[in-house]
Amino acid sequence: MRRAYANCIWTVVCFAILVGLMGKYASAGEMEFRSQSIGRPLAYEDLVQITDLGVSSADDFDGLGVSPDGESVAIEARRASVQDNTVIIRWLVVTLGSPVSVKDVGDGGEPIPFLWHGLDNGNSFAQRPRWSPDSTQFTYRARHGGEIQLWRSDRQGSATQQLTHNPGDVLSFLWSRDGKKIYYTASESRTIIAARFREEAARGFHFDDRFRPLYTRVPLSHEQDFGKIDGTLWTYEIAAEHERLATPLESKEYSGLRGLEDPGIPYISWVRSAVRGSTKVWLEDLRPDKTLGVNSPRTVVARRSSDRGRTVCRDMKCTGEFKGLWISDDGRNVWFLRWENVYDYGDLGLYRWHVGDARVVEILRTSDLLEGCARLGLELICSRESATIPRELVSIALGSGLLTTLYNPNPEFSHFEFGEVSPLSWHDSTTGADGFGHLVKPVGYVAGRQYPLLVVQYRSRGFLRGGTGDEYPIHIFSEHGFVVLSYHEPDEWELMPKVKNEAELNERRRTDQYARRETLSVLDAGIVKLQRDGVVDPNRIGITGVSEGGETVAYGLIHMPGRFAAASVNATYWNPNMFYLVGPKVLPLLRSFGLDAPESLDALNAWQPISIGLNARTISTPLLIHASDSELLPETETFEALRRFSRPVDMYVFPDEHHIKSQPVHRLSIYRRNVQWFDFWLQNREDPTPVDPDQYQRWRTLRAEATSESGRQLFDEKPNGL
Repeated sequence: MRRAYANCIWTVVCFAILVGLMGKYASAGEMEFRSQSIGRPLAYEDLVQITDLGVSSADDFDGLGVSPDGESVAIEARRASVQDNTVIIRWLVVTLGSPVSVKDVGDGGEPIPFLWHGLDNGNSFAQRPRWSPDSTQFTYRARHGGEIQLWRSDRQGSATQQLTHNPGDVLSFLWSRDGKKIYYTASESRTIIAARFREEAARGFHFDDRFRPLYTRVPLSHEQDFGKIDGTLWTYEIAAEHERLATPLESKEYSGLRGLEDPGIPYISWVRSAVRGSTKVWLEDLRPDKTLGVNSPRTVVARRSSDRGRTVCRDMKCTGEFKGLWISDDGRNVWFLRWENVYDYGDLGLYRWHVGDARVVEILRTSDLLEGCARLGLELICSRESATIPRELVSIALGSGLLTTLYNPNPEFSHFEFGEVSPLSWHDSTTGADGFGHLVKPVGYVAGRQYPLLVVQYRSRGFLRGGTGDEYPIHIFSEHGFVVLSYHEPDEWELMPKVKNEAELNERRRTDQYARRETLSVLDAGIVKLQRDGVVDPNRIGITGVSEGGETVAYGLIHMPGRFAAASVNATYWNPNMFYLVGPKVLPLLRSFGLDAPESLDALNAWQPISIGLNARTISTPLLIHASDSELLPETETFEALRRFSRPVDMYVFPDEHHIKSQPVHRLSIYRRNVQWFDFWLQNREDPTPVDPDQYQRWRTLRAEATSESGRQLFDEKPNGL
């Protein structure tokens, strides 16, 4: 889960590379994308090299960088290059006119790692641009040569410039009200940090709370929590092109500006608000008893200066889980975007509420995923994805709900042939929870035929690329004759109203493995539904998972032996050796889960329900592991235990990777090998171009060993005719 400013030659070269990857350009700075793949099936490279349009986050109500004059949108475009094993980031300005124009206006640098408690988890979120008050330019953070500084581009693409040259990395920034300055926070000097690290290394690092041996052999030097903005406040003067420490008066203005953007509500229980003139609208938890409940539904509430009190929207659609909230210029109308199923899956609905009315008006209902919307007059500008179309930029008319595509960076996807995709809902009588996912049928599906089923986890919304962690190419599995269930796990929806806070939720979900039991039970109910419908072959079911999805796979292999005929994960995690690898700071958390040093029978009994290593004797499902080098150590116990009992397991380790693998060449190999693995075990097929030239001989040996060990034929070695 990222240099002095590049000269003119480098700019031309970089732009040429992007053009070569993304399409043709029509005139200086303007792009015209043409399909290169009409009439051919979707390929692995098509998925790896999708052009991704960035918004700041799925939960940010104003994620797109719209200019104050409402005429342009600045947005990141990222595309992986398998040939160079790099990710190219460019800044685009989309001018909202007739016609719409798209211009490449600057180099976005290297991906900026996302740190979680000091750890790089492999993710790199899109940078949020900020326009100058006069709409002539926008600024953004960019990483070059390992340094994160402020850069700017003008809306015409004629000037790109590095602004700051701070000894530390820029963490956050805001324009002053008058547009003459930029306030920004910066970390401690990189030189000082490096010198301190070398000094301590010379005498030896003291083993303390900074260590996470599971991930790295050296102490973590940056302890930055999610969402926390640290650092020293600086001021960049635009006219003088000069940066200095901020004055107390500037610090006060900066605090006021931050208050307008962020209401300061803690993570998980945040409240978003919008202000227009004398009217304010916000989302509020209106339950009389707030002692219980996490992520409780919010309700739309407004206050106008002309009213004595606040006005609560009483329509049932005004309460739920929201993705956007906007108010009209005159303060009389409120628009909001909400999940129709309360939780974050399924359809989205866009509504209008005339403040004071008893009912709301539905403007749009869609199964597409809308992100980062911003209001411009009587339109919303959003990014949109569907199950078969990657992210594009769209406008939505707030009066009629008419949706118009403004910019599609991946037009070729409209010409690929996809299997039929449909939402799938069901109820699990065992847990009382509802299940949801998307069913992707094979290309050329024949009704009445039973197909092998592949489960991909653990979020299902937007473009169905490769599941959470992006390792399982859903639509290519469909091309290979698989039915795919893209499963959206229930997230303890039944438990959330019953706990006091996030800490208790985390503790309860681990107690008696509540979360794993619920997730697996709901999933199995969905599989049973598909079996009853005659869609899938119950003897050919595969399961996959990354991160939490990998935990579900491991739990399923332990507690539903024989249910799955093949499996693939990035890691299985919960083996007793993890106790010695997480580091001193995390050990109390493990103990709160009831997981202690595995040196007594009681401790081993606590690890028993979740450890592949301790259950290797009873596991017969062929397991493929694609581990990053930073998460390898717990998997050595899984691998060796399974091999000790002649269980079919194969593992590959990817260097310089983290929790989420980001290198394009690695992602391509993982895509291909996962498809080849499930083709081998569930369809008895061997690809003439294997990822690893020795893999099939190794897998045939694993199959033979497993068959011999069990004394029975575990795997069908006859072609199934699909």
